[in-house]
Amino acid sequence: MPQTPSRSSRNPPLTLLETMAHLREYFGSAVFSRGMAIRLNEPAIKRLAAEVLEDGEWHVQADVVGTGSEPYRTDVDVDIDPPTRRLEILSAVCTCPVEFDCKHAAGLLLKWFSLFPVDADGVFLDIAETKHKPVALGEGLDFADDDADDGIGSVETDRRAPRRNKADAAPVHAIRTTPVPMQLAAWLEDTFAAEALPTATKAKPTATREALIFYVLADDASLHAVRGRRRRDGSEPELTGDYAGTAWLSSDRALPSYAQPADKALLTLMVSEQNFALGSVAVALIGESGALLIELARATGRLYGLNRQMLGKALSKLKAATIAVQQRQLPPPLVFTALEAASLGWRVADRDALKPLRLVATVKGQQVAIIATAPPLALDLTANCIFPVSVSVSAATLQRLASLPAIRSDDTTSWAFVRDAIAALPDANSVPPLPFADDVAVKLPKAVLSFALIEYQTTTGWGKHAHTDTHIVPTAQLLFDYNGRRRPADRMGLTAAVEAELIDNRLAGTHLRNVRAEREWARRMPVALVPAAQVDYRIAQAALDGSATAPSLWALKDHDWAERGATVLADAQSAGFEIEIDPAFPLS
Repeated sequence: MPQTPSRSSRNPPLTLLETMAHLREYFGSAVFSRGMAIRLNEPAIKRLAAEVLEDGEWHVQADVVGTGSEPYRTDVDVDIDPPTRRLEILSAVCTCPVEFDCKHAAGLLLKWFSLFPVDADGVFLDIAETKHKPVALGEGLDFADDDADDGIGSVETDRRAPRRNKADAAPVHAIRTTPVPMQLAAWLEDTFAAEALPTATKAKPTATREALIFYVLADDASLHAVRGRRRRDGSEPELTGDYAGTAWLSSDRALPSYAQPADKALLTLMVSEQNFALGSVAVALIGESGALLIELARATGRLYGLNRQMLGKALSKLKAATIAVQQRQLPPPLVFTALEAASLGWRVADRDALKPLRLVATVKGQQVAIIATAPPLALDLTANCIFPVSVSVSAATLQRLASLPAIRSDDTTSWAFVRDAIAALPDANSVPPLPFADDVAVKLPKAVLSFALIEYQTTTGWGKHAHTDTHIVPTAQLLFDYNGRRRPADRMGLTAAVEAELIDNRLAGTHLRNVRAEREWARRMPVALVPAAQVDYRIAQAALDGSATAPSLWALKDHDWAERGATVLADAQSAGFEIEIDPAFPLS
């Protein structure tokens, strides 16, 4: 009888729940869920067999019914010892199209672990042995005895052939066998084992590929941490179709079987990035932090380059499709080469449905992907290399241009704002021109500071006790003049950048507000002025004249224009504002 593990140990034995979590981490959530469906379908797993190999390593095998015409042979090697909390999946191979770490392997392990005896707290008491023993891949499995057998127990059934009438009975042919001499039989068995014939007793399978985390650099300057495998000599790398898990980073859990110590620091840094994509271990590479991520990934020896569309197909959940399996193969690791001079330009991404405009670099006549790290890098997927580049713009400008979102090349309104923003950069003359005509432009407004008396009303009380008061406040109103069309300052920013002019609910025209220029003028306001709503909060809720809005009004805290008005006026004139003063304004 198995012994119940002692609870006085600081590290209690493995539990069924912890084992399930390990399987989810190894196979990924999607494959784990499909494997659970197989495990719950009892007839799907036939002739489950397990035997211990050496040092706590177990070989588990079954034929798992899948979508093919014949069941898939699934073999898994597991290093498990519940008392010492040792659990590692060494290899999981299958004859299905996926071949490695598939749902059939997940279902097989879920079934086997469910057979382990446990106590009331779910702690494993022992490892489950099976009635059957694994067989070599070339040998067939007899399902005649497995219709009601899951491989653990035996079921008594009547297997006698139906009775036949003697008149219908066919002649019975019998074959008698005679054994060879005992000494010769022993010699032949030893010879067969030494020569390792295909039908000899099964030897321990060795995992030809090791599971690892691969860092894939896409041509859109994003870095992805993806699970994969390759041969132990580093050849034939391929993705398994899932991102690396991160749940183990913030806990005291041991490294998963597919991770190495260097992965923990790199993944922790990726997760901490502000542009980290939730649900996918992927970040956009920008600035010094991007350069650090590239260097750490390079140090692992597992940094690969791949086209963004190809990466999307490689991570497709349609793992049974042959084309998806082929597209999960990776080229050799990226090679780092010497510094090159690069010229910048724009290119329409034809493969993208939006057909956006992307910043690219040209090195020796070849277009390459630009990575706005500090220093900047270029990715050449054709040559499978990455190298630093020197460009004509500053690092800050390069980062702004490279982080431009996907905008359709025919969206003239959006590109008008982009063109205006580029023109304001300190090294705008070094930025490559956009490859289409300037059909729509964001105009530069004139900033007008109008000193006027603003009238507004407030109501107090309810019903017949309501009382309305009229207030007149001296304010400085900030207006922007777009070729005679005046607009009061609006702090909505880009939210209100595009104004549609309606006449009788019909579109009469579209006007673009230069948000960048308006913000610049707002920063030049005289320091003595504060937003009028801060002086009297009722202004923000008041019904003002249509030519004035509360965000455009500024005032002095004490309305002492007689004493400080001259200073405010001088500051506004020196800042470049056009000045308008109401004759009734209390300004000496």
